[in-house]
Amino acid sequence: MSGPAGARPPHLGASARATLHTQLARLLQSGVAWPEALRLAGDVLGGKAGTRAHTAGAALMAGQPLPDTLRHSGLFDAVDLALIAAGERAGRSTELLQRSAERHARSAEVWQTVRGGLGYPLFVVASSCVLLPAPELFTGGIGLFLRHAGLNLAVFVGAGALVLWAGRRLPGSPVWARML
Repeated sequence: MSGPAGARPPHLGASARATLHTQLARLLQSGVAWPEALRLAGDVLGGKAGTRAHTAGAALMAGQPLPDTLRHSGLFDAVDLALIAAGERAGRSTELLQRSAERHARSAEVWQTVRGGLGYPLFVVASSCVLLPAPELFTGGIGLFLRHAGLNLAVFVGAGALVLWAGRRLPGSPVWARML
C-alpha cells in the first residue's frame, strides 16, 4: 500500500486534509463503512491522494486492520491517527474526524495568511536586487548594471529555490513541507 520501496506518500496540504476528514466524517455519520468512505473521499480528492485512499479502502475490504491501513496510506499524520484510534475506541469517530478537519482548516488559514504576508517583503528584496546596482548606470554603463542586477536576481532566485527544495526534500521537515 505504501508503494515501491522509497516512494514518498503524496504531499497533502492542510486544506486537502480538511476536505478528506470532513468527507470521511460525513460519510461515516451517514452510515457508510470505512472502506466505502475512503473510496468516496478518494474520488473527491483525486490525484495520487485519491489513489491512496482507494488503495486503503481496498485493503480494508481485504481484511487489513484500520489503524495499519490508515498509517500506511500516507494520508494521515500522527495526530490524525491518534484521534481516529481514540474515536474508534470511544465510538465517536465522526466527531473526532470533524474536529481534526477543523484543525487542518485553521492550519490552512494560518499558512495562507503567512504566504500572503510574504508578498511585500519579497517585492522589496527583488526590487533591491535591481535598485542597488542602479548607480552603475551612471558610472559603469548599462552593461555593468545589467551584469550586477542579473547576478543579484540570480542569487535571489537561487536562494529561494534552495529553500523550496530543502523544505520539500529534506527528511524530517514536515513544517517546511506544510508551509511551502
